[in-house]
Amino acid sequence: MNNFKPTLTIGIPTFNSFRYLPNVIESLKDELQNFSPGEIEVIISDNYSTDGTFQYLEQQLLQFDFILRRNPQNFGYEFQVRSLVESASGEFLWILGSQDCIIRGGLQIVINHLKSNPKSSHTLINFRTFSETLEKISQEKQYQDIGYVSTRNRFVFFRNSGGPALAVSANIMRTEKIKALCGKIARFPNWAHLEFQFRYIFKQKRTAIYTFVEEPVFTLMQESDGWWTTRKGLENYIQLYSLYGAQMPLGVLRMHQRYRKSGRFLVAAIDHHIGAGFSIDFDLRARIIDVYKFSPLFWLIAYKRLRQSSERAS
Repeated sequence: MNNFKPTLTIGIPTFNSFRYLPNVIESLKDELQNFSPGEIEVIISDNYSTDGTFQYLEQQLLQFDFILRRNPQNFGYEFQVRSLVESASGEFLWILGSQDCIIRGGLQIVINHLKSNPKSSHTLINFRTFSETLEKISQEKQYQDIGYVSTRNRFVFFRNSGGPALAVSANIMRTEKIKALCGKIARFPNWAHLEFQFRYIFKQKRTAIYTFVEEPVFTLMQESDGWWTTRKGLENYIQLYSLYGAQMPLGVLRMHQRYRKSGRFLVAAIDHHIGAGFSIDFDLRARIIDVYKFSPLFWLIAYKRLRQSSERAS
């Protein structure tokens, strides 16, 4: 009986992603050549794509030992992620976006880090961003000059790294931890809500170990027609921060506000929304202000953006 367990499971949820998916698959194929068979498990969940995504993935199975699953209909993002979590057999799980691309040598950096920190419960990994609109790398590092962080203290981790990034792909968690975590989560209808639940792990036992990989290991794609340019995307942010403000321990919340400056994300969403030509009506304005009530500084920033929007509209 073979009891060998992969070091890492890479789970990729996808739906109608043929526009981007070949980039991540090709980067994976290049990286996997440097590892022994079975050391890294790759599971791809296709949510009944209709754009040729599944047919493309079937061809890849002829070359690499990917595990490919296709749902009989589009069950939504939550079902995909839960199925990836349940299926993962690696010691650690990395849910990688179907539009994100591993940087050359990035997978080796990740594996070296995980083997050097075998008891890590959660690892935050740095990444760079590519703007599809600008057609270039828009940011070389999401986190600048943090230095190496490895700690059992969640407050120290937040102070130094700012906590998990607002990108699911930037989080690698011990598989047993995320399996237990997903069992407690009622629903997470989109990536933002799932990312919030990743943060929830900081409420768990202090014996957990948090680590950080400083060198960027993947490129996050900022699509030109990304969700953040729509009202739905902005509403997702509002829901996320409502959950965040209501459920996070006060000490962690204050630490996050001070060192991560999380309000920048919602402000950026407002700017994208306005820049794309969408108006912010009274209801949406009230909900944004309500979210910001737990942070006066960010409330003032948001109010300034909203006032500028009103002035332009008039």
